[in-house]
Amino acid sequence: MESTAAQHGDDPLESAERRGVRQTASTSIARLRMLATLLAGITAPRRAGAFALLWLLVVTVLNVQTGGAWRSTILFAIPVAIVAWTSWQHGFLFAAIAVIAARYGGAMPEPGSTSPLWLDGLLAFLKLSIDALVVNTWGRRQRRRTTQRHETEDLPRRGG
Repeated sequence: MESTAAQHGDDPLESAERRGVRQTASTSIARLRMLATLLAGITAPRRAGAFALLWLLVVTVLNVQTGGAWRSTILFAIPVAIVAWTSWQHGFLFAAIAVIAARYGGAMPEPGSTSPLWLDGLLAFLKLSIDALVVNTWGRRQRRRTTQRHETEDLPRRGG
């Protein structure tokens, strides 16, 4: 008897490749779900502030120890974004805290900067505040979509 693949004219190697692609896709989906679960836990309103403060503390200590080598704005934007996901007011607050942490950690002012420190701080606060607004808008949109999706599932159906 011929195999099922041979009956349909399929090459057994091709079907094995398709299985491999399906397994890769399911692995990718599983990883995305794990990441979504992790981010949902981190951005929960009660945990976000603690996580952000811990992050800023670690970055500040690293900057003090390395003489301000960790200057990247993204390192200070991550905790702002985590907090701003659910509250834009807390996003602005953490933008200010991040600027203070950058200053005391030695990440500000940039080496060779001729502008006054207050201007560097104001520009850093402006960048982080824009990050907070963008992330909060995106988070609000995602929450609205999730709410609408759950509301349509909860509606009773006609005739049953």
